[in-house]
Amino acid sequence: MAKRKTTQRKKSSTKKSNSKKQYWIFPNENILFLRIELAFLSLLSILIFFVVLFQLDNRVFPTILITLMFIIMYAFVQHIMKHVRRIEEKYQIDGDYLHILRKVNDKIKSKQKIHRNDVNHHKFDKRFLGAYLVTDSKRHPLYFNSLEELKKVETWLGKSTKKKSVKKKAPKKKVLKKKVVKRKILKKSVKKVSKKRPLKRKTAKKKTSKRKK
Repeated sequence: MAKRKTTQRKKSSTKKSNSKKQYWIFPNENILFLRIELAFLSLLSILIFFVVLFQLDNRVFPTILITLMFIIMYAFVQHIMKHVRRIEEKYQIDGDYLHILRKVNDKIKSKQKIHRNDVNHHKFDKRFLGAYLVTDSKRHPLYFNSLEELKKVETWLGKSTKKKSVKKKAPKKKVLKKKVVKRKILKKSVKKVSKKRPLKRKTAKKKTSKRKK
């Protein structure tokens, strides 16, 4: 019975730890083109289309064929480059830490471990699925395959930003109260001094007038 209970506890603890851990791999094998690549390719293809159309005296059919040939060549070269230089990035959120592992041709290039309280500044680009985190040491770029992966990091950072905002707001009130109290004390002291000084001057004038008489 005792052994069964211990095994059940271990299973429950492992389930909890796995639920907290979130990971993804970039780039995903199912995605042919990234959003940045699609934007770049569309701009280039439009430019080539108009240039070829102008050179071929407004012949539409051959210009479409040439632009299609360019897109096919670009996709073919990209496919070869992916196999020649395999770049892989593994991201894992484990509690307060974000682990980043970068590989090039199955060789580890860099390992990074970022605590969410160490992040001073961050920015997310939901259009092109990218982001960067700024810590005291350096800037850390992040890449995503989908919006769901981006939201994972956004929610992970949201907890730390709330804590920081609460910590920053509390001391400001105390400082303002101290400043107001100091100003009131200074005003009272200035009033007291201003009341005392003219009385002394009047007495001095009376004494001088008596001596003259």
